Amino acid sequence: MPLPLVDQYRRPVTYLRISVTDRCNLRCQYCMPAEGVTLRPKPEILTYEELLRLGRVFASLGFVKFRITGGEPLVRHELVPFLADFARIEGVNELVMSTNGILLTRCAEGLCQAGVQRLNISLDTLRRATFELLQRRDELGRTLEGIEAARAQPFRRIKLNAVIIRGVNDDETVDLARYAVERGMEIRFIEFMPTGLQREWTHDRVVPVAEMQERLRAVWPDLAPIAGPEGSSGPSRVWGYAGGAGRVGFISAVSETFCQACNRVRLTSDGHLRGCLFSDGQRSLREVMRSGGSDDDLREVIRGVVWNKVESHRIGKDDFAPVELGMSELGG
Repeated sequence: MPLPLVDQYRRPVTYLRISVTDRCNLRCQYCMPAEGVTLRPKPEILTYEELLRLGRVFASLGFVKFRITGGEPLVRHELVPFLADFARIEGVNELVMSTNGILLTRCAEGLCQAGVQRLNISLDTLRRATFELLQRRDELGRTLEGIEAARAQPFRRIKLNAVIIRGVNDDETVDLARYAVERGMEIRFIEFMPTGLQREWTHDRVVPVAEMQERLRAVWPDLAPIAGPEGSSGPSRVWGYAGGAGRVGFISAVSETFCQACNRVRLTSDGHLRGCLFSDGQRSLREVMRSGGSDDDLREVIRGVVWNKVESHRIGKDDFAPVELGMSELGG
């Protein structure tokens, strides 16, 4: 097994998030403007053959975890056969996916059989009206049906992701946690972040993780941080219920930094490799491939992006400026 790449701050980088499309069947407030975003012309999107080539190159550099994102990845045609091919790449130890769940009723079985081991499913609310407000589509029913379809398959783990926004869904933290624990799923509560082209973010709409934890502990007093490696999962800090009844994660992007152990880079659907969600620094791997570059040329560019990862995002600092891309383009 190759040694992992490290950045200039000595952080091992072994995790690639791959956006396979910038298209989505929702219009979430925290992801994009209500009118949507300008979609990339199809010829600019990486082909499956190009993505498989890049998968092999990244695996040769010690990358072991690969997350498929979008947009909504399941809207891309023939995704499941591609994932089956990707899962067979030597060195791919973890193949996971983030999805809004709407299309899982028809795709969950195929995803599991293709080799996808874990799913992260977005669920910000259990109220139909709030879902339509946040996601700008009336699709809560299909989302919940998709979650049940996924639960019927032998995925290694299913996690729910909930972005909490003050005055919108912050009164649902307990209900969402109860929904997850009753179904044997971990839920991760995420602070509202100033991402991409959405213009809904203001600091007073952020619910700090500490406040969410206080609300949950009012109902579950024994909820407490999990010690050791199990208590940390990437940017998430994981807490457990008494008696091992379930887990809940917290991602504090605004109130605390989670950058000190960052182990990931992002590949946009049009082939740009980025070291940070909140930094504009990027290099085009598509350009290298389509100009006849070799795998060694790709490795050189990848090493450069990894080495030059920023130390930390600048949220809350005077010089912070959101990147001028929507989350559907960056890879949610």
